Amino acid sequence: MKIQEKKYPMGTFPKQRSAGLYFDEKLYDNLKELAKAIVDDNSFLLLVSAQALSVRTGKSTFVQELAEGWNDIMRKEHNIKLDLSMKNIAFNADDFEKKAFALYEDKQKYATIICDESDDLTGHSLSAEVKKIKRFLRKAGQLNLLMIMILPDFFEFPKSIAVNRSVGLITVDYGEHFKRGSWKFYNFKAKKSLFIRGKAYNDYAVQHPSFYGSFMGYGYLVDEDEYRKEKYRDLEEDAEKQKSKKIELSKKAILKGVFLKLEEMFHGRVTQKELCEAFDISVQTACTWKKIKEETKLSG
Repeated sequence: MKIQEKKYPMGTFPKQRSAGLYFDEKLYDNLKELAKAIVDDNSFLLLVSAQALSVRTGKSTFVQELAEGWNDIMRKEHNIKLDLSMKNIAFNADDFEKKAFALYEDKQKYATIICDESDDLTGHSLSAEVKKIKRFLRKAGQLNLLMIMILPDFFEFPKSIAVNRSVGLITVDYGEHFKRGSWKFYNFKAKKSLFIRGKAYNDYAVQHPSFYGSFMGYGYLVDEDEYRKEKYRDLEEDAEKQKSKKIELSKKAILKGVFLKLEEMFHGRVTQKELCEAFDISVQTACTWKKIKEETKLSG
């Protein structure tokens, strides 16, 4: 089927045979079910990942097509006009939250907000970034948005969100001869089964998708220059954060080494509490450092 014929007339894309974007009818119908429910004061989270070779499978451009499919449905079913631009796309957890609330304040209810493959979407469930995402999702119900998170790896995503919070998963993968354009949809039940049964060995074969299809891969449907600039800026900021973390870890390692050496040198003359006050650390921290040192000696 074709969507958004007026927005993408003939000549918009190379070798375009008719106006609009091709869109899978089964996927369209499933998005329509969410569109019917979202106007009853709901918000939904949809996950997108890759099954193999997690980069360069076309996830970002596929999700932009997905967003245009959603916009087409909202216009036809509810007479609500929504746009797609960089206002709908973020590259980290902080911007995802900021842009989500900005859409709400701009009265863009029922719009899509996309978190495009942020490293914040993986990692330990107790990390500061993941905690931030969980807090946001608890508040996000009032925003009435279709939230789409493009994940570096579905199985690395926190279980509480992957299994319980999201309504579905779409995996984007290569077809024959590494050709982009294939996807598989897992509904709530199938997604849950996939995560629980497949996580141990990163095995997608344990669960059949609910249905599957293909996409055209039209490229970026938002301003490509703006998209690339914002993504590059995020990469630079992430690199700076990683550099700062390494510096802080180095400082901590030096502080720890000096503290333990001085404690050993001045044993009996300076109390641990006095040394902790001089280094501005807690006694608990000092005890932890000492314990790790003793355990390292024993294991060595």
